[in-house]
Amino acid sequence: MSCDSEYIPTASITMPKEIIDALTNENFVIFAGAGVSMQPPENLGSFEDLTKSIFNEVDVIHKVKADEEKPCETRLEMLVDAYGAKVYDTCARLMGKNKPSVLHKNILKCFGSHPIRIVTTNFDEKFERAADDLKIAPQSMDGIYYGPALPLGDQFRGLVHLHGSVRSPDQMILTASDFGKAYVSKAWASRFLVDLFSTYTVLFVGYSLNDILVRYLARSISPESKNHLFVLAKQGASTEEIKSLGITPVPFREFEDLPVIFDSLARRISYSLYEKLMIVKEVADQPDKCSPAAWNDTVEFLSDPSENVRGAIAKAYADSACGFEAVHALAEHGMDSFLFENTSSNRDSTLAWWCAKSFGLTEPLSLLWLESEQNRPFSSAFMVQILHALGNPPDGLDSTIYEKSLALWALKLNLLNPDHQSAGINIAEILTKCTSPRVCISYMRKLFEARPQVNSGYLDKDSKRLELVFTYDNTLPELSFYEDSVIKQLRSESMQGFPTLVSIFEEYYDTLSAYETIEQPADYFCFFRAAIEEHSQNHKTQNPVLNSQIDLARDIGLNVLSTDSADSAIQLCLDARSNLAKRIGIFLLSQYENANPSNAIAAVISRKLLGNIALRHETFELLYKTYPKADEEHQSELIEYVLTEYPDLNNRSDAYGRFNLFSWLEKAAPSDKQLRAQLSKIRSVFPNFMTRDYPDLLSYTTSSWGYEPYEKLSESDFTARNILIKYSAIKESGKKFQMDNLFDALHYAVANYPSRSISVIEEISTEANAPLELLESMVGSIRWDKFDSARNIFQRALKLVLRFSNRKELFLSALNSISYLISGNTVNHDSLVMYYLRILDVCAKHWDWLRERCDNGQAEELGNHCDWFNSYLNSTAFVPLSLYLIASDTPQFQNNLKQFRQQTSSFVQKIAREINDDTCFGKCLCAGIGFSLRAWVDIQPEHLLSNYHAILAADNYNAVAAWDGISHAISLSLNSWCYVKDSLLIWIQQQQKSTRTTRLVAMLTRGTVSFESASERKRIINICAHCSPLIATACLQSITEWMNSLSSAEQQSELDEWLGELLPHFAEEPQFWKCGAVFSSWLESGSALNMHAIKILSEHYDEKCEQLSFPQVDLMQLKLKDDLLAKILIFYIKNTNNYALPGMHITESIQQIDPSRVNPSLFNCLRDQALQQQLELPAEWNC
Repeated sequence: MSCDSEYIPTASITMPKEIIDALTNENFVIFAGAGVSMQPPENLGSFEDLTKSIFNEVDVIHKVKADEEKPCETRLEMLVDAYGAKVYDTCARLMGKNKPSVLHKNILKCFGSHPIRIVTTNFDEKFERAADDLKIAPQSMDGIYYGPALPLGDQFRGLVHLHGSVRSPDQMILTASDFGKAYVSKAWASRFLVDLFSTYTVLFVGYSLNDILVRYLARSISPESKNHLFVLAKQGASTEEIKSLGITPVPFREFEDLPVIFDSLARRISYSLYEKLMIVKEVADQPDKCSPAAWNDTVEFLSDPSENVRGAIAKAYADSACGFEAVHALAEHGMDSFLFENTSSNRDSTLAWWCAKSFGLTEPLSLLWLESEQNRPFSSAFMVQILHALGNPPDGLDSTIYEKSLALWALKLNLLNPDHQSAGINIAEILTKCTSPRVCISYMRKLFEARPQVNSGYLDKDSKRLELVFTYDNTLPELSFYEDSVIKQLRSESMQGFPTLVSIFEEYYDTLSAYETIEQPADYFCFFRAAIEEHSQNHKTQNPVLNSQIDLARDIGLNVLSTDSADSAIQLCLDARSNLAKRIGIFLLSQYENANPSNAIAAVISRKLLGNIALRHETFELLYKTYPKADEEHQSELIEYVLTEYPDLNNRSDAYGRFNLFSWLEKAAPSDKQLRAQLSKIRSVFPNFMTRDYPDLLSYTTSSWGYEPYEKLSESDFTARNILIKYSAIKESGKKFQMDNLFDALHYAVANYPSRSISVIEEISTEANAPLELLESMVGSIRWDKFDSARNIFQRALKLVLRFSNRKELFLSALNSISYLISGNTVNHDSLVMYYLRILDVCAKHWDWLRERCDNGQAEELGNHCDWFNSYLNSTAFVPLSLYLIASDTPQFQNNLKQFRQQTSSFVQKIAREINDDTCFGKCLCAGIGFSLRAWVDIQPEHLLSNYHAILAADNYNAVAAWDGISHAISLSLNSWCYVKDSLLIWIQQQQKSTRTTRLVAMLTRGTVSFESASERKRIINICAHCSPLIATACLQSITEWMNSLSSAEQQSELDEWLGELLPHFAEEPQFWKCGAVFSSWLESGSALNMHAIKILSEHYDEKCEQLSFPQVDLMQLKLKDDLLAKILIFYIKNTNNYALPGMHITESIQQIDPSRVNPSLFNCLRDQALQQQLELPAEWNC
């Protein structure tokens, strides 16, 4: 069934979950129509039947000529015009039959101990008599009301006779004019219904979908009421009109089912969870002897809307079940989803695990027979539970029974769904316990299962490539967990287990081949493993299934080498289509002590193993071991083969291919003349090829020649002359990769020899036609933060920057590098301030160009959602603004800001104009000023602050950028607070949904509590509390941080003076959805906040609290009692992870509850919640 509905088997009806929840939450109204009183024993009629009866009784002489096709109220109006009050009296007499039906009683029973809320348009008093029969206390009805004297529609309890009753005939709503007064002219009925429908979930019972009353009622349905109104509608009746009114039909089969429907609802509400558990335990203990009613209850309880309740009931059933009959009985009653459906609910998981552990190992044939009887395959989820049970057999289980169960369930491994990843762990557990090689191989094959999947290409996302996906890649445990067990089992069957593993590699290859269009598809997944042997470059966390399979095949293969099957195993691998199998074969050949070295080299040549990149590492290793021991003839043949494989010495790729192998073999045979001669030839053409200290496995297996790292420059080689020579040579050769290497080497040198780098740049810049790209690369790499502050290196570097003032590109590179200077903590800016001012003058000179570079680099960031603060940090505006602020803070200008403003006026004028422009540069400047607003307000630059204040009040992207910068500001001074306060409050109220705004709320809150009086604090914080939940929560969080910085006495003072009376506003709807989490965090505090949190949470607790996150606290330390302790315990039990509850002393706190001192309804709720979480209860709670 849908998660939004609930099936009631006894009535064959699907009841919306909202109705069940509304009943439970005391938010439910039943609206009873004529159909309710048409039930036996008295079977009163419909409005049409009543109209005809009144005519027959009153108009015996047929004085009134009323067309029966006219509406009932119109005909009755004509009758009243002729006979007056006699019509009402006759109606009262006809409707005075007040013996209630079973349906009346069951409707009342639905409310159980909850407040009764019933509205009826019937005139009879059958509900009153039913209440008397059921001995419902008058106070439980909370009053009986008769129209027009009605209660408030959003607050009523009890029984409402909306159209009056037989008790007061003259007040009954019968005629068209009566309806007009009730719903139109005086509208007392409409007002009542509008409030009713907008407040409660309503179920209409006993109304015809074409009933005239429905049309009048529909006038009171507002848009807010829709989706909360339901009507019981007989199956087959047209429901389109009723749906159009915003009422949801709930179909039922027959009118005779109505009493059963409400009886089911009544029992659903009346049983506590404890009572439900007792019923279910009794049924599970003797499933064949229970009554149908008991089974109906059990099925209903197992279908409870709450997943926790379903889980608790399922556990009670499982704990009390006496044998396999309990499983069979569930299947007979349609509760077999735990066997045949892939669900993850608590109920099905609990029942599936109980069934698997209880019967999967000892009675597998019974389960398989049940599967056959139901003619449905077991679900993958159930199979996972079976595997879990097989992997964790109970102590003392007979080994023969266990092995038979393993063999039987191996036949069902095909039922496993790839989505159930945990099966991989369970299979690995089984492999550690299985003693049959053949059964072991079945489970091993499943563990290494793979399937084809089409993915985007690595370089071209529009292209598609076929890849293998290993089912259990994400959950496979470490190989050591099961490898020894598997090898032990397969050692005696080595040539059974080893070929199986090789055949799996072949299957992978064939799967790809079947879908590829090329003749020999790339065995790409063999590249995932750098070396077959254990090696540091093997990344086993990636593709663990494949890595485990390789390790198993390798280790079992090594066992085979000690047997007579060694040659056959190696040959099997080398002849395989799969590159992985070939790599294992080459590895085994290198480890085989009886192998002839010359024959091994002959195999490399004849099989052309070097031509296959995927085999290169194992082939190199094989040659490393065999080349020195081989005869000279085979050595020469190998060298000739290599030269054939890489034929062109002048081709870089071919030359490097030769160099890779020959330099590697030279380490094994250092005195070999042939190798030395070949290496000499290669170096004469490519002198920069570097010999590796060890073979780079990854480069051998992923490319035909490795990447040459750049040659680092020593400090002595780091000279202007040397660099210019290298640059000219490389420029002439036109080899881009060499130029890239040179720039990498220069970046390294500039960063590591910072002082020398300035001298080198100075010297190069004085050269005629100095290469611009060379200077840009070096200047942009200057590490100002590494300069020696004791020397004049900073002055020299700044002079160098100024020297480039007329060369825009060079100046920009230098300007960008100064960001290292700004972040330096040991720099003495006092001696550099005049250089800073000159740089600002240059920036003003190149202002248009700086704007252009900023706009070109960030053109895509013109939107409202751009992170303008980070854009500012990476823009051409960052360094100039930072230098301006640093200069203003030096001793030279701190006490003479007027002089500073005069010397920087040109620069500031540029900013003042730019911040009004719709450019990226202007927005970055707005963000930058906002970030350092405190300093700018102190400097008071002419015109700029007034322009900026206007921007803060604007509604454009420049304002967005400005507030973004302000939101990142570390703090505000009193002056900057006064400058921004009013604009800040207005902006927050206008931009309530932005995450940027939450940072501004934190700033507003800090400023308010730091600088404002108690009355002003109240005003501002109250505004925030009534904004969106996002704003209110940010404000409350900031208040919390501030309060935590105060002592307990100071906290109490603030709460008493102003804050305490504001806190309830944060607990109003909808704020409490988010603010409740902040309040709950106060429970961790031992301060004055603690008791305020308890008070607020207990007062505002409801179902919405399930959305909150609660801190783990020691509940015993809260020192609560009775109802308050019960509420907080319910709070925590419903919203805390079960694993955290013991550390919070939840059980000890439960022991403190005295049921006689707690409100009964609250106690029942607490007990049910504890049972849902399967907590241990005090013995007296079970009474």
